[in-house]
Amino acid sequence: MSKSKCISWLIVLSAALASVAAVAQDRGPVRGETFVIELDIFSGRPNPRLVLDDPAEVMAFTQKMKESCDRASAVRADAAPEYPGILGYRGMLVSRSMDGGAAERSFSISGGSMRMAKQHTPLACQSRTNGLAADAAGDVHLLGMGLGLEHHVVQLALQKGVIDTVAYQVILQGLSAR
Repeated sequence: MSKSKCISWLIVLSAALASVAAVAQDRGPVRGETFVIELDIFSGRPNPRLVLDDPAEVMAFTQKMKESCDRASAVRADAAPEYPGILGYRGMLVSRSMDGGAAERSFSISGGSMRMAKQHTPLACQSRTNGLAADAAGDVHLLGMGLGLEHHVVQLALQKGVIDTVAYQVILQGLSAR
């Protein structure tokens, strides 16, 4: 095997190991972990729900969440944006369960900001929320995450047939308006 192919394989392997290590550090093995992501689209119809239970999908979602939290800044509750009360795409409501247990609401994402219960803050986000006082509802807020996590989830929802191309376009318009 040529030297350049060996180097390419080493880079791919080290990236994969780093990703696995980050997930293992955050929450341990992903076996049995499931995320249920409700796409909050105010339309008079039931909100579509995307279920991530495949270990590769869970790992990719977790990595995107970590990247988003690393980019964000913690803000006081009174400085956090309100969850939008608009027609169309408003955000995502994320729940997590382990080993088939009941899903617990973990956090919401809207327009690059995240709101989460202080006691359910993912380890990947704790460096941004440590020392931050929770609001009256017990929540902490991150701002400036970018839209990468939301785009990732919407793309998955389209690929898995959870939403159609019309809903996909509505969501993309909602994201680009922010």
